[in-house]
Amino acid sequence: MLQREAARAAEATTDPVTFLAIVARAVATVADILVVVDQGAAVDEEISAVAAQLDEQRTVIATWIVENLTRRAALQPGLTERTAIDTVWLLLDPVVFRRLTRDPHWSTDDFQTWFTTSLRLVLLAPQESPRLSGAG
Repeated sequence: MLQREAARAAEATTDPVTFLAIVARAVATVADILVVVDQGAAVDEEISAVAAQLDEQRTVIATWIVENLTRRAALQPGLTERTAIDTVWLLLDPVVFRRLTRDPHWSTDDFQTWFTTSLRLVLLAPQESPRLSGAG
């Protein structure tokens, strides 16, 4: 995933929310395929080996996401980078995508919005609102 155009587009933006939105779109694009691999792993050894490789890649991708986010914005106060990576790793699980898009019948766009908003709220420190000049 990190060699794809979406990763380059995400890295090119300086805005953390835009970065997350691009990542969310890429995650939704590959999630269905990953769900099939995850399901096939239970019945086939070769697919199981592929699923294990994909799990390892998920850790690399989660780390990449957090590292890129922290270049653009501060993490929540008290949130360690390790916990942030673990949080992203969990939300990248294709089962999360499947449960949200198949069980409650969310659209891919709904998932992308939820993923972006969730990571923004859970990981990023709140931004202070700019003061209006002359107010007060």
